[in-house]
Amino acid sequence: MRVHDKKVLITGGRRGIGLSIATRLAAEGAVVLLADIEKEACEAAAADLVAKGFDARPYALDVSSEESWQRLAESIAQDVDGLDGLVNNAGVELTSRVTETDLDDWQKVLDVNLTGLFLGTKHMAPLLQATGGSGSAGASVVNISSILGLVGFAEASAYAASKGGVRLFTKSVAMEFAQAGKNIRVNSVHPGFVRTRMTETGAERLAAGGMAEDAESVFRQLQQITPLGRIGTPLDIANGVLFLISDESAFMTGAELVIDGGYTAR
Repeated sequence: MRVHDKKVLITGGRRGIGLSIATRLAAEGAVVLLADIEKEACEAAAADLVAKGFDARPYALDVSSEESWQRLAESIAQDVDGLDGLVNNAGVELTSRVTETDLDDWQKVLDVNLTGLFLGTKHMAPLLQATGGSGSAGASVVNISSILGLVGFAEASAYAASKGGVRLFTKSVAMEFAQAGKNIRVNSVHPGFVRTRMTETGAERLAAGGMAEDAESVFRQLQQITPLGRIGTPLDIANGVLFLISDESAFMTGAELVIDGGYTAR
C-alpha cells in the first residue's frame, strides 16, 4: 500500500499508459480520478477498476480547454476535497515530415501535450498544496514527457517539440514551487518506445506515408534499436510513476526519470 489513500488525478486515463498508471496506483491503495475527453470510455474504465475492488472515479476533461480544467477543479474539490497527486499523461502523436505538417495539426499537438499540462498544473496546484502539500513528502506532479523530449527523431518534430517543452516546464515549475515553499514536487517521466494504441497509430501513419513497409516493421525496427531488445509496456511506465507519486521519492523534484530500455544511453 505504497500510496494508501492518496488521491491522484490521471489525465488520458481511459486506456494505454494512463489506464495502466491508474490501475497500478489503485492496486497500491490510491483513490484514482480518471479524466479523459472520451467520457463514456472513461466511465467504463473506472467501472472496470471498481469491479476489481478499487476506488476509481471518472471525469470528463478536454485538457486543452481552461474552462474544462476549471470545472474539473470544482468537481474534485466537492467530491474528494483535494489532491495528493497529478499525473499529466494525456497526449496525442503526430508523425509527419516537417514540410508536410499542417499548422492546425502542429497546434493541436502543442495544445494537448504542452498547453494542457500547463493548465492542469495551474488549476490543480491549489488542491495539491492544500492536501498533499501538508505532508512531509509533499504533493507530487508527474508529467509524462518522452525520450523525444531528450533527443531528436525524424518525422516527429511537432511531438518532440511538445515533449521537450514538457521537460523544461517541469524543471521551471519545480523550482518555482520549491522556492515558494509550496511543498509540491514536480518531476517528468520519459518513456521510450512503448506499444500503445497511440504508437500503433503513428506506425500505421508511417507505413501509409511510404516511410515503412508496414506498421509491424516499425515496431521491429524500434525493438532492434532498443538496447534491452524489447518494446516497453505501459506497466513499465506505471511502475516509475508509482515511485514518483509515493513518499519514496520525497527528495526528488525537477528530475527526469527515463524509462527507455537504454535507448538514450547510447
